[in-house]
Amino acid sequence: MEEAKKVAGIKDINIEKKIRLVKLDFNFTLKKENKKEIVEQLKRDFPLYVCEFQSVQDAYHMINDFGELTDWVKEAALYLNGWEYPF
Repeated sequence: MEEAKKVAGIKDINIEKKIRLVKLDFNFTLKKENKKEIVEQLKRDFPLYVCEFQSVQDAYHMINDFGELTDWVKEAALYLNGWEYPF
């Protein structure tokens, strides 16, 4: 697996100069860290996973989702099994 490329920060993303130019296969963003308009445009134009977690349980689900989205389910499960899952 190639190393993930970071092409933008979490505020004021320049979609045309950064994201569209790189032609990413997969994008993710933190919902509360971006303007609603940016998240909506990203959803329209790209495969996008929007992270919104407010608890440890949400973080577990996000790691599991990333495993499924990237075909690394086994690795995500191994990572999660190293933690005590309290739910």
